[in-house]
Amino acid sequence: MERSFIKSIEESFIKANKGQEQINVVIYWWGVLAYFISYFIINKIIFLVDIRAIDILIALLTSIYFIWHIYVLHKCKPKQPEISAEEKKKIELEKKKDMPKKIIRKLFLREPICKWNTISVITAFDLLGIAHFSGYFFR
Repeated sequence: MERSFIKSIEESFIKANKGQEQINVVIYWWGVLAYFISYFIINKIIFLVDIRAIDILIALLTSIYFIWHIYVLHKCKPKQPEISAEEKKKIELEKKKDMPKKIIRKLFLREPICKWNTISVITAFDLLGIAHFSGYFFR
């Protein structure tokens, strides 16, 4: 059981580096789980270990991980299909027709007021992690 778990992690890591991993796996297993581990475990280790070289090494490895996560996140994100100029005009006309209905749905809270770009939000969390752990370099 333990062998298969490690093997599945290795396979997921290889697929993520190739850009073939599903985006939900990259976000939740490689991202959100890493945020919790870095906050609850790695941050505590840095505070408990009072040797500056080890603190810098741990912070450096954590920052490198978050840089890697940004790279993989953008490599695995779903690609937008290329559309022609005619199709773009058609989509814009449809949006103009649906705009009043869309505004009414937003006013009555049938539709979210703003939509989150998940990739951008996760990238912001990664950048926050990089900024936090790179602060240990200059302490």
